[in-house]
Amino acid sequence: MLGRKSVEHKSLALNTTPENLIMCNLYMSFGDALEYLKRGHFVTREGWNGKRMYLGLQVPDGDSMMTLPYIWMKTAQGELVPWLASQTDILTDDWRLT
Repeated sequence: MLGRKSVEHKSLALNTTPENLIMCNLYMSFGDALEYLKRGHFVTREGWNGKRMYLGLQVPDGDSMMTLPYIWMKTAQGELVPWLASQTDILTDDWRLT
């Protein structure tokens, strides 16, 4: 893929600042993307058809009806929906910060 740069070393993505990952157009594994979600960042996949799609992590507070954290997706149509990873999502290395 033209312009795509993968993070070669497993821990490199987590030891790189979010700003550098975005600026250098670096991609990462799902495991690294999940760690960034836990840190409060949003992530997306290059392989998704909708270019405005991304994921976030909701951590319930005292006023929430939910009792456990969950991952949500903003769809290409702007809707927020619960999200479950496919095997392709988990095994690909085209994740990036958004």
